[in-house]
Amino acid sequence: AESEINTSLAAVVKQRVNSCLEVMDKLLQSDNSIVSCLVRAKRSVMTGTRESKLVNQVWIALGIDPKTTPNHLTLGEIGIESMFAVELQQGLEREYDIKVSLNDIKNITIGMMKDFEAGKVDEMKKFADEIKLCRTKLCKVKFVIPNEAYTRLNNVTTGKPLYFLPPLEGIFASLEGLAAKVDRPVIGLNWVKDMEKLGS
Repeated sequence: AESEINTSLAAVVKQRVNSCLEVMDKLLQSDNSIVSCLVRAKRSVMTGTRESKLVNQVWIALGIDPKTTPNHLTLGEIGIESMFAVELQQGLEREYDIKVSLNDIKNITIGMMKDFEAGKVDEMKKFADEIKLCRTKLCKVKFVIPNEAYTRLNNVTTGKPLYFLPPLEGIFASLEGLAAKVDRPVIGLNWVKDMEKLGS
């Protein structure tokens, strides 16, 4: 029981209920309109590189042992707090000029954090650059809402036609490269209102 009381999880130290009630009693008797209370965790001096200090804070905040935690798990899957995700985001940007969004912070894996702790900053920079590249490509995609029942995806007019249904994004931009290599007509069926009249 005593060991449970001293357990630190997600950067918050557990506190006994009667201790909370005593503090609440004092606060309710106070004349101040706004008050705050916290239990400060034991302070410890961290030694090592900037990378190891930053990653050590992550391990403490998540309450995990990096040696036993699988490398493929992401910070989001483990349950990183939003406040600490912001701290990590700002630390990466301030110290290493690595710019990633909060959602992308949650996609960082334990393996990437271990590499970063070992001084392999390039892996984290590569992760951020890949996200930036994906966003750039996505910005170049033209989202056109079709009003015709089908769209020709290549210029071939002879042969038995091949029909494509639209992928999840609803447009055929990702299939145009494939359609250009096919030696028969490729037709994309669009999700328009007239489609409900068609049969199989």
